[in-house]
Amino acid sequence: MTSKKAILSHKGLLISLALMAIVWEIVGQNELLGHGTFPSLSGICSQLWRDRFDYTAHISATLQIALLGFIFGNLFSISLALMFVLFRPLRLLMGFLTAVFSIPLLLLVPIVSLSFDDTISKIVLASMAVYYQTLVLLLTGLESVDGQLIDVVLASGGGKWMVFRKLRMRASLPALLTGFRVAAPAALLGAMLGEFAGARWGLGVYLLASTAQANPERVWGICVVSAGLAATGYFLFGYIESKLSFTSTTSLRLLTRPNLNRYFNQSVAISCLRALAAFCITLVMWGIIARVFKVPFITKQPIEVFRYLLSLSAEDRSGLLTALRQTLSIGGFGLLVGLAIAFILAVVVFLKAEWSPFVLMPTFISQTVPIVALIPLIVLTFGRGTTTILVVTVLATFFPSFVTIFQGLRSCPKDLIDLTRVYSDSRWPTLFKIQIPSAFPYLLASTRLAIPRVLLGVLLAEYLATRTGLGALFFDARGKLDFGLIWSICAITAAISTVFTHLFQFLESKAFAKYGSQDA
Repeated sequence: MTSKKAILSHKGLLISLALMAIVWEIVGQNELLGHGTFPSLSGICSQLWRDRFDYTAHISATLQIALLGFIFGNLFSISLALMFVLFRPLRLLMGFLTAVFSIPLLLLVPIVSLSFDDTISKIVLASMAVYYQTLVLLLTGLESVDGQLIDVVLASGGGKWMVFRKLRMRASLPALLTGFRVAAPAALLGAMLGEFAGARWGLGVYLLASTAQANPERVWGICVVSAGLAATGYFLFGYIESKLSFTSTTSLRLLTRPNLNRYFNQSVAISCLRALAAFCITLVMWGIIARVFKVPFITKQPIEVFRYLLSLSAEDRSGLLTALRQTLSIGGFGLLVGLAIAFILAVVVFLKAEWSPFVLMPTFISQTVPIVALIPLIVLTFGRGTTTILVVTVLATFFPSFVTIFQGLRSCPKDLIDLTRVYSDSRWPTLFKIQIPSAFPYLLASTRLAIPRVLLGVLLAEYLATRTGLGALFFDARGKLDFGLIWSICAITAAISTVFTHLFQFLESKAFAKYGSQDA
């Protein structure tokens, strides 16, 4: 029966791939639908064949940097996650780590390039694109241990180290592999962005040159190759996960419905004090790093940014506040839309795995190709309005949210599923009563992952599409070399990301009090 089911699943997957290829070809052949910049699949394949000898050196150069960035970024994340669990006061550093991840990577490219040599700067950028996702997901896995199991270990004479070794590490392995699946495309993107600063070989350099030559077939060929490399890493870790056997650490408490009022039982005063301490630590770390890696006229100390904001005229300050309101309103709506789409498609792919190509292939392209290169196509398709900002925002936030929620759906213990199906043959009671509640902590974790990315997506779309909000101010300041305004906007977006990340971390700790570790 299992073999027959697997054959049917593979058959459905092949049918989906063939259908997607046909749709792509039809849209590409129709210039009205493709807007002249979306070539047919046959045209892309022909160009790929003609350029086949060019790709070897470019792929090799990018993969070397991406692999090193993947390794160092994930080692950094794993080390931090383990320290955060064993020594909880260190979690105050999460505010600083969130703030760094909130700064647009494109801004950090020249600073990192001037601070390190050519190869190391690219590895640093690739590592910076990786660390946050793995850190958040691994922490989610480490905290997903049922408090009742912890009590059993402690009552049996075991200590916190025994709990960590026997329960937390086992519970975290699926989340860690999920982090690796998200990190693989991110490392490739970071490596390509590093090549934007200057390189002879690499897919990022090849993409820039092809864009300047107005060769859409070659540009999309590079996109397809990048997506293929990202998909290889994604499915490789998925295959490893499928071959490993994990023992669930979640109990029968999942059979009870979530009581959202319980999430607010923790002292709000303590949460505010933690957020304030994290903010102070972030300022101190910012000052130290700005002093160590100081680039004249570019890097700014926190006190310099504060003085700059005070020196603004009333008109400029009003314009900054107006732009901030525009960015936050569209960003908040885009976050809700992106999470809703990620949740719905995660459930769909969870129920119908053969539909995954329609979700994953466009996603891999959006994750491995710098979104700056995709925005012109989005503008041609949707115009220069709010819809374009929403599309860019969803592209920036969808992938980590989708993968995280999907992992949450898969994390439900098999014995609970079997118990539910004893009373019902339908999958819907199991989905709504067992699997979706088990994915709730992962939904909150995906929100924490999405918050910094949604602001980055809005900033890029506002500059390149609508010329409104903080995005327009940011890139106008970049053109005028007004680094005071640039760092002010970065500080504002980082502060917003940190505040909302702490809010959802607070909710997540309450979710784990219900579904996972009681000492979260």
